Amino acid sequence: QYAVHIKPDSAVKQLGRDIKALFTSPVLFINALPAVVAMIIHNKAAIEMKASIPAINPFSWDVLFAGLDRTVHFGVDPWRLLQPLLGYPAVTFMINNLYNFWFLLMFGMWFWFAFKSRHSEVRDRFFIAFTLTWFIGGGIMAVVFSSAGPVYYGNLGLSPNPFAELMAYLHGVNDNVIALWALNTQQMLWDGYTGVEKNFLGISAFPSMHNAVVTVFVCAAWQVIRGFGKAVAVYAFFILIGSVHLGWHYALDSYVGIALGLAGWWVAGFISRWHARQPWVQDYQRSLESIAR
Repeated sequence: QYAVHIKPDSAVKQLGRDIKALFTSPVLFINALPAVVAMIIHNKAAIEMKASIPAINPFSWDVLFAGLDRTVHFGVDPWRLLQPLLGYPAVTFMINNLYNFWFLLMFGMWFWFAFKSRHSEVRDRFFIAFTLTWFIGGGIMAVVFSSAGPVYYGNLGLSPNPFAELMAYLHGVNDNVIALWALNTQQMLWDGYTGVEKNFLGISAFPSMHNAVVTVFVCAAWQVIRGFGKAVAVYAFFILIGSVHLGWHYALDSYVGIALGLAGWWVAGFISRWHARQPWVQDYQRSLESIAR
């Protein structure tokens, strides 16, 4: 943000001023508090919901999704199409790291929009689109279309397993070349599901919320800083291919996730524009401006 958007004379001094502003400007805290509290509640609810999916509706869609994936991609499993390009330990390691960066981007986007000094339509649209997309995709759709994903296809006792070679490649990289964080996470989630570990964070493949949410990020960033939006769009591409290459998702999960993110952003546009026209919202913005002065 400093290098591309603000371009201060001194990035260090600008960082100091920004940190100081967090503790000296009540406007930032007043405007951020509702959003931060809402996101904390949302995050807790999403975790609890995801962990409950197999109990509500046991995994039953994996065979169909794997078959549809093959049909859509002309009779070939999508991971096999990617393997000639991505099937190198260094490339897989890079994609794994980029995939994990999604969590930092999510929290960064939350705080970036929450701690803005102005109450804006695009800010409202971001939070509405995020929660709406997650409620529909990570809640309703995840329960109705309960599936575990390629990584757990064999663990579910499904045979033949079209992802056995992919998982063998990933484990070979992890055991003989360089550690892949994805495999440890995948094992931790499975241990939670089977009761080996007490804490179960949940398993859900359809739709891909990584892809759905990063699509919302692209739309929001594009509205604020076009260059940042382009960068997030490039990152979203790596999330798409990483979700398949690392065995987390069927390609269909990711395609539907992207469509869901776009739909969530579109619907949120109507809600945020209506909200921005309300008198109490305009009064709130004037109040923030008066406090800032």
